[in-house]
Amino acid sequence: MTSRKARSQPSKKQTATRPRSGNGPAWLMVAVVMGGLLVFGVGLWLGRARANQPTAGPGSPPIAAANPAVSSGLPNQRLKNLSQLPPGQAEHVAVVYFHRTQRCASCIEAERLIRKTLDTYFVDQIKSGVMSLVVADVQKPQNADLVRKYDAWGSSLYLGIAKGGVEYTWLVSDIWFDMGDEAKFMALLRDKINTAYGGR
Repeated sequence: MTSRKARSQPSKKQTATRPRSGNGPAWLMVAVVMGGLLVFGVGLWLGRARANQPTAGPGSPPIAAANPAVSSGLPNQRLKNLSQLPPGQAEHVAVVYFHRTQRCASCIEAERLIRKTLDTYFVDQIKSGVMSLVVADVQKPQNADLVRKYDAWGSSLYLGIAKGGVEYTWLVSDIWFDMGDEAKFMALLRDKINTAYGGR
């Protein structure tokens, strides 16, 4: 016959499966950490979503349906080079820079140089509304119409030139090799925008 004392003590097998008293709040700590990571992740996602929406450059109006870069209502014609533009002054020039969602250092530097060029040489045109800067992610669904209009892909720069009832779109493709030389890059882009305006 077993004693009462022997019966009340757990066997070795039972002891091994019981949770230790020090591990009780561990699930709470895991839940707090997971909740914190979830909140951080949502905040990061929202921040990136806002940052990757199309934005207007300094001094230019916010993007809207009235912005010629998005929707001018004019017939669109693609140019192979700026010499195909008809003579005369442009009514509006949109400087449109596209990038992918995941941006590399070169892509970010390109945007910085484009903005600096406009801030240095075209402040009055931006303030008066005859020029605008649009920066847009080619992979965002809300930019699909803009991407189609310019036939954009990846990191690329376009000029949208409204002149004589037509909007001409042109891919600026020959400035990227000069990204390492800020002054040269800015001078080349300035000259191309001046040509697009018609000698302004």
